[in-house]
Amino acid sequence: MRKSKTLAKIRSGEMVRTCVMGHYIPAYVCHAARVGYDCIWVDMEHRSMTAREVEALLAFSHLFDIDIMLRPPTLEKTRLYRYLEDGAAGLMIPHVSTADKAQMLVDAVKFPPLGDRGLDN
Repeated sequence: MRKSKTLAKIRSGEMVRTCVMGHYIPAYVCHAARVGYDCIWVDMEHRSMTAREVEALLAFSHLFDIDIMLRPPTLEKTRLYRYLEDGAAGLMIPHVSTADKAQMLVDAVKFPPLGDRGLDN
């Protein structure tokens, strides 16, 4: 399993080099990794990408050893954990304004005992 460069750098107090991708440009993943970025932030709240495009970007990110942090367009539970299952290093969830909503989101994406995300075979 691939380890997150972003998480490792945050935990060690290092700066994380992040760039932004607003449109589906697969070659961008390769170029960002080659010039030394640790992570690509993909904002899907304000931009539109299909599920297949996101899956492809996540596959490329693993190929080129760069993290992708997604800002999802929805708070739908199954969509959130599918992004993680497809390889997103993390989620940047918009519009979380209460502790209850934050706890609901943690429950949705974390496995027991921290959350209630289901396991597949």
